[in-house]
Amino acid sequence: MIRVVVVTDIRLYRDGLVRHLAEQPQFEVVGSAAGTVEGIRCVEEVRPDIVLMDLTLPDCHAAVRTIGRVAPVTRVVVLAMPEEEQDLVACAEAGVAGFVPREASLAELVAAVQRAARDEVLVPPGAASALLRRVAVLAATATGPVGSALLTPRESEIALLIDEGKSNKEIAVGLGIEVATVKNHVHHILEKLKLHRRAEVPRMVRARARRPLLPVETKGPLGERSPA
Repeated sequence: MIRVVVVTDIRLYRDGLVRHLAEQPQFEVVGSAAGTVEGIRCVEEVRPDIVLMDLTLPDCHAAVRTIGRVAPVTRVVVLAMPEEEQDLVACAEAGVAGFVPREASLAELVAAVQRAARDEVLVPPGAASALLRRVAVLAATATGPVGSALLTPRESEIALLIDEGKSNKEIAVGLGIEVATVKNHVHHILEKLKLHRRAEVPRMVRARARRPLLPVETKGPLGERSPA
């Protein structure tokens, strides 16, 4: 039995999906939600196998990352396909396990949920080529100048908070520092990682998730700086 939670703010859409999945003998709909906050709360309570989440919801990417932390075994399948390649890559980097285009049939939806439950990543052919291109870019940059960038502990902390979707103001409040100080740290992060925009930081964080995440500056026994 595959336990499913449906998250979308369109009530007719949500009720229709819940009803259809509930009619399938292999599924048990254990919850539904109209937004990401409610959806995350539901996931924490019922620990489903699959979350079907509407990609158009605000903070969808941040919600997927949060679900990955609070319920690591839960897989998220998004409803709708990103129109832009960068949005598609952002979904994959957030941890999305599959995509169901809006034009997909109910049978295709069922198949997508079943495949995600088997821990198979469901990616349409066009999307797969975009992801492979991004992997090639990341592989090329992993051995380039970025690899030598050293972030201080505070900069690494802020980079991770940016990856969680936090604004400069939210980061400042959470760390008890001034917004101007956060902006200075972000400027240094961009310089060290050779990035042009704040929005590129999450990509770099995800690219280094299996290394040490981000190199950190520490002080050696004589006070000299050395890689952690």
